[in-house]
Amino acid sequence: RATKEGVPFGHELAVASVTFEQCKDAIRESLDSLRREAKMDAEKLAAASSDMAESMQRNPNAMLLLNSLHRKSSYELRRAVDSSILMIAFGRFLQFAKDRLEVLGLAGMLLDVGKIMIPDEVLGKRGTLSADEYQIMKAHVQHSVDLVRGANGRLPLGIDEIILQHHERQDGTGY
Repeated sequence: RATKEGVPFGHELAVASVTFEQCKDAIRESLDSLRREAKMDAEKLAAASSDMAESMQRNPNAMLLLNSLHRKSSYELRRAVDSSILMIAFGRFLQFAKDRLEVLGLAGMLLDVGKIMIPDEVLGKRGTLSADEYQIMKAHVQHSVDLVRGANGRLPLGIDEIILQHHERQDGTGY
């Protein structure tokens, strides 16, 4: 079935599948580079987000289906792709322009990139975190902002602000 943009689901699914894999690769490579060198390729991530936003503009159902079905990758990679897809989908619902959808998609990819700086014993802990562990976990937001601001290549304006506020609630609470 075609959406209002007129691209049939079956046609877009083929394109979205390739785009989905390219986005995963871009995120995986960036996370690996961050772990090794504390650097990321912002241009590669921006291109992946742009391709994802274009696919979702043509027919969002294809990318959303891939998002629902794809469960082969690691949690952090899957969360980055999932966040990106869902942020673009919501922005599309709000009828944001393509450039804004790309910013949302890229921000979604990078929301939790700072978790690479969190010790594994805190990040993977089952059960309630202690007060100290909770403070360490909350620091991932600032780590993410610092990594994004220090990225190689230019990121669109506002991504750091989206990341900085991604745990904030509408009433201003959260962290």
